[in-house]
Amino acid sequence: MKTTTASDTDRRVSAGTPAVSVVVPSFNGLPYLREAVASILGQTLEAIELVLVDDGSTDETAAYVATIADPRLRYLSQQNRGLAASRNVGIRAARGAYVAFLDHDDRYAPDKIARQAAVLDARPDVGVVYTGWRHIDGDILPTLILGNVMHPSTMMVRRDPVLAAGAFDESRTGLEDWDLWVRLATAGIRWACVDAALVDYRLHPGQMSKHGAKRRLDNRLAILDRTCAAPDLAANVRRLEADAYQNAFLMGAADYHRAGQADEARTAFRAAVARRPAILTEPRRLRSFCRSLNPMGAQHVATTASDWRSVGRTLRGFVRDAVQHSDASPEVRQLAARARWATFRTVATLARRGTRAVIIGSRRKG
Repeated sequence: MKTTTASDTDRRVSAGTPAVSVVVPSFNGLPYLREAVASILGQTLEAIELVLVDDGSTDETAAYVATIADPRLRYLSQQNRGLAASRNVGIRAARGAYVAFLDHDDRYAPDKIARQAAVLDARPDVGVVYTGWRHIDGDILPTLILGNVMHPSTMMVRRDPVLAAGAFDESRTGLEDWDLWVRLATAGIRWACVDAALVDYRLHPGQMSKHGAKRRLDNRLAILDRTCAAPDLAANVRRLEADAYQNAFLMGAADYHRAGQADEARTAFRAAVARRPAILTEPRRLRSFCRSLNPMGAQHVATTASDWRSVGRTLRGFVRDAVQHSDASPEVRQLAARARWATFRTVATLARRGTRAVIIGSRRKG
């Protein structure tokens, strides 16, 4: 293990140049950090280094790291600067041509690094490869602009293009990962996928993702403003601008709702409707919004359907406010009847699925 400060520029290689550097930013992450570190050092690909960036922890992280004898672990400490700065410190210190990321509370599957590195080795045209989610190979910007579909722990990137793109924006107070992915996609970097779930994403009460609804919405909108302001934005992406902003406001409404900030949630939903009023007439999109109202880790059809009465009341409240609010445009007001019908269909579908699930559950118990 090599222990340095974040300002240390020593790049000596003690056991050969690693193929992949895994950057782990950590702030008081000791309750979960042991599992994260073990999942990296236990990878089937051994030609790696683990760059652990301690972002000013006040727990026993340093003492724990001192017990690890594996020379592939490099420990860098710094004053608290946040996720983006910590990841950038790790990227700049990395010796591998490929860089992967892992949050301190997540874990890798044993073959995660090997499978991603094999893709980059075999395909020089690809600059980013991710795992899980869904398979997309090539131009990902039209998908990515609609929302962040990647978690940083699933990603492996070529180090040089990331540095050329400016790495993570340290001025961001959230969504700095999505910001970088959008910049890489806009720059023409090709993407690929290892279509398997190779990362364990941990849900726990202290997660950053459960706080700061306003901060996340502000960052989403700032990233979209910058991206859409580019004069050379591809036409197929430009056509998605209204959808992208609508999605940003819908995610903001859901964040506010989960945080118990009802007024802010309704304001964000109205902004989503103003960007693209047609959503009021689209049961499929309304069902998707209903799923996002659930707590993190429970945003799927079964959970939403099982609680269809409560979800239905919430949705009806959002829609009613959007069409009746004093700021509603004439276009939105004219959709009131169709919006009520779409809301009815949405809730009816959830109720039908919920009832079916109860019947099936009863039969299994019997």
